[in-house]
Amino acid sequence: MRSYELLLTIGEIAVALVGFSGVVAVLGHRGRGNWSSEELLQLRTLVEPGLVAVFGSLLPGTLHLAFESEVAVWRLSSAVLALLGIAGVVAFIARSRSAITTTGQNVLLVLAILGVGAQLLVAGGVLVQYELVFVVGLILALLVAAYNFVLLLFSSGRTG
Repeated sequence: MRSYELLLTIGEIAVALVGFSGVVAVLGHRGRGNWSSEELLQLRTLVEPGLVAVFGSLLPGTLHLAFESEVAVWRLSSAVLALLGIAGVVAFIARSRSAITTTGQNVLLVLAILGVGAQLLVAGGVLVQYELVFVVGLILALLVAAYNFVLLLFSSGRTG
């Protein structure tokens, strides 16, 4: 597994992002429980992809303990990442019905859908850059989490 150090770094960054979400959650008006629907969407869209990146970074190494075949490890890892991605996309779409989304969130939604498609192609054996596609998928999850962290950090608490 050539990407061991990269997976470790992705996991560390994701833990930091998810951890800082707790700090952001108690700042200002949010500490009093005054959350807008946009802020709730941003918090969930920070934490969930961050957790996907944390546990996703552990997945190939864990599967490698059970399977000797690198191809099987990466295809299975991509299948799991695709399933988590589908759940995340569906949850975001459902939650965004009651919140105003930003252009950046909408662009990242499109990228997430494309990312899920790429993971499915790897899982099905159509794409053979198994390791690369999986790692890029985790980086995309980090990007979604980081973008929503910035939105949450700098939101004024006003909608619109």
